[in-house]
Amino acid sequence: MYKLKDLIQLTPREVIKRSKSVSVTITRAIEDLDKSGKQFKKIQLKAKDPKGSGKTKVMTIKLYGYNKNILDDEVWCHCSCEYFTFNLEVALTAQDSSTVINSNGNMPVEKNPTMKGHFCKHFLAAVNQLRGVKFTGKKNYKTTPVPTEEELLEELLKYKK
Repeated sequence: MYKLKDLIQLTPREVIKRSKSVSVTITRAIEDLDKSGKQFKKIQLKAKDPKGSGKTKVMTIKLYGYNKNILDDEVWCHCSCEYFTFNLEVALTAQDSSTVINSNGNMPVEKNPTMKGHFCKHFLAAVNQLRGVKFTGKKNYKTTPVPTEEELLEELLKYKK
């Protein structure tokens, strides 16, 4: 799995230039557990580029790790843009940093033959906003003790009365 700083560093200059005109809005930020029980921070965003198609793109980023610097967190990401679908989706999936959702799963032989992972312009525009995100929703699983069977039964009996 890539780290956030790795994907930023691997992003080509032309993508960095194109990211400057993109506006990004954070729509949701929560903490949760994945299917394997690993804790992550999930941020859902919308991006719009007046110089591009003008359509709103939907993005999701999951950050794994509680490092002081989020750039050291491992990242899973997905964007609804065509650049991500045809250049990055399969390449990032090969490194467990995405999932094949929009593409047909074939290797990007023409667009990204080296399978180099990096960000699309929408994610790059969002990176600066990630540092100040306040997460809501789920409890902090690191500090929340798992209740015993007796405690669960006791809790259920409270509501039965």
